[in-house]
Amino acid sequence: MGSSAAGRGQRHGTDPLARGLRLVAFAAALSVLASILDGRLRGRPAEPGVLLPIPEAVEARTPTPSTTEPAAPVPPPEPPSAPEPTTEPGKPAVAPSPEPAPPVEVPRPPSGTVRDGVLAYQAGDFARAFAIWRPLAEAGNARAQFHLGALYLEGRIGPPDYALAYRWLALAARAGQAAAAPLRDQAAARLPAETLAAIRRELGPDP
Repeated sequence: MGSSAAGRGQRHGTDPLARGLRLVAFAAALSVLASILDGRLRGRPAEPGVLLPIPEAVEARTPTPSTTEPAAPVPPPEPPSAPEPTTEPGKPAVAPSPEPAPPVEVPRPPSGTVRDGVLAYQAGDFARAFAIWRPLAEAGNARAQFHLGALYLEGRIGPPDYALAYRWLALAARAGQAAAAPLRDQAAARLPAETLAAIRRELGPDP
């Protein structure tokens, strides 16, 4: 009885150990098999993707790259732009006004009366007398026309000019200057007939 009980205990004690060893061996075998399968799968090259054929038209249009490309043209420098007018919110844009040009000084003829011209004439300043009488005569002053015609007749401001002397003296005589008529006739006597006739057609016959 004792020996049989010991035998059963030995079998009962060794059976779990044997089963554990078998399980460990089986797991190791599975691990080795899995490693072998994984190595085979990794050793295979990956399959390439499907490549579509390139159309001939696309190949013909594809330019071949050249080794040397031409340099891009350098654009010319842009001219300096005018400064933009400064604007304030709510106000229209106002362009900057150009700087005003400096005023040009125009020499003004000496002003004066007919008497001032007479005084300048008596003092021998014939240029000043002429500068005073000329604008007055052009404005229609009969006395200034008489004195201006006498200046041209006498040649006080250059060689005698009988045509201008006749013109101014004729206008003065028509305006009532009696002393202008004899001097007018003196100027007419020194003019060619054709010139005198042309002046009289322009001014009209003498009174």
